[in-house]
Amino acid sequence: MKKLLHTLLIAVAALSCFPLQSCLTDDDTETVTYSDCAITSITLGTLKCIYHGTSSKGADSVYIGTYSAASCQFTIDQYNREIYNTDSLPAETDATKIVLTIGTKNGGLVYFKSATSDSIIYHNATDSVDFTTNPRLVYIRSNDGTNTAVYKLKVNIHKESPKKMTWSAPYTVPQLANTEQLKATEWKKEAKDSIVVKVAKEGNVTLYASPIKDGRSWAELTPNQELSATANIASKDGVLYTTNKAGQVCKSEDGKSWEAMDDIFGIVLGVSNGKLYLLEELDGANEYASSIASYDISTAAMTKEPILGADYCPLNFQKSISLCEIKKDNKVTGTTITGVTNAGPCVLFKAENTAQAQKWMFLSNSADQNLPSTYTETVAYGNYLVALSGGKFYSSLDSGRSWQERYYLYTPWGLSTTAESHLFADSRSTLWVITPGGTINTGKLNEVAW
Repeated sequence: MKKLLHTLLIAVAALSCFPLQSCLTDDDTETVTYSDCAITSITLGTLKCIYHGTSSKGADSVYIGTYSAASCQFTIDQYNREIYNTDSLPAETDATKIVLTIGTKNGGLVYFKSATSDSIIYHNATDSVDFTTNPRLVYIRSNDGTNTAVYKLKVNIHKESPKKMTWSAPYTVPQLANTEQLKATEWKKEAKDSIVVKVAKEGNVTLYASPIKDGRSWAELTPNQELSATANIASKDGVLYTTNKAGQVCKSEDGKSWEAMDDIFGIVLGVSNGKLYLLEELDGANEYASSIASYDISTAAMTKEPILGADYCPLNFQKSISLCEIKKDNKVTGTTITGVTNAGPCVLFKAENTAQAQKWMFLSNSADQNLPSTYTETVAYGNYLVALSGGKFYSSLDSGRSWQERYYLYTPWGLSTTAESHLFADSRSTLWVITPGGTINTGKLNEVAW
């Protein structure tokens, strides 16, 4: 950058276009100049990132990388003369070297006010700007030199990495200790948001509810009929759904009074895209199921949805049955069912909200990317499907086809690697880990919480 050798006259110019001015030189060539000035666009270039890590010898190390930030969108508030990006740049971005191109109306000239003095510095498109002082003042001088507009330009950078996982201090809930089975769902009713947990102890099933923002005070909900210990519990529009001991689907609006639904039998898996999905119990002669039953909550229509490749997909689930509703931009795009069978882990997927009805597909995994057979539940968490096994998180970004550990998704400190803790995710982007001893850990991944 070059510092101006003369002092700029600073004045705020109107945004409307002023009349053209022209003059004729000795060779009769007309030079056209303009008196209006405004910023019309901001485009970021290739930015530098600074990563802090550990070398192979265990020493602290710094790694330098680059990335293109051209897709970052800026809001230009012409009335208040403020410019900012709503989606913050990664926390690792080097704020001292922000490369940006500033588009102006009619070729206006761009200057930055020094961050340390009153000097005005001309800005070249190839120059980098130090944004450790944020925002910076930008001056636009009109093409004819008569007017100046002053903007505040702020480049937002995350203060923390999106890959940072934060866990709150654990606490113990005695009611949830020493359970044989534990299933959870989020229950929204009359502007109240709660977590409802169905626990089985010594063959008896009891429900407990707690405000989702609390998690420490739990009210017992004693059901008026015997409920299945293995079926999941689900909710939709303030109504809870599960299966009773007779294998019949039942529903409740208060968690205490349960009403059996006429002629609807099956193991409740969960709710996705307005449908209650069920696994019909197999008879002794049939080792494989060929369909998943669905109940449309709005129309009460029952459907048997076929599975492609059903002959290769044993649905005689032994444990860990989970259903996940997959969303993108708040729209349901798919549903995944996972479970452990006598042949190992099984993953089913069905695309939702497509032009034509889709069938369930059996997703086979390669040996090194398989869902661990010792997992407890899978949950949808942001763009991830997450499973908990042996005190570690495994996640999938492709609807359950492949699973792997990711360094930034880590479990709370001290979590047992042998006991089967339970996993739940709520709509506040919080992961809940509930241990067999009734200890609750809640955590958030910045990438999902933001």
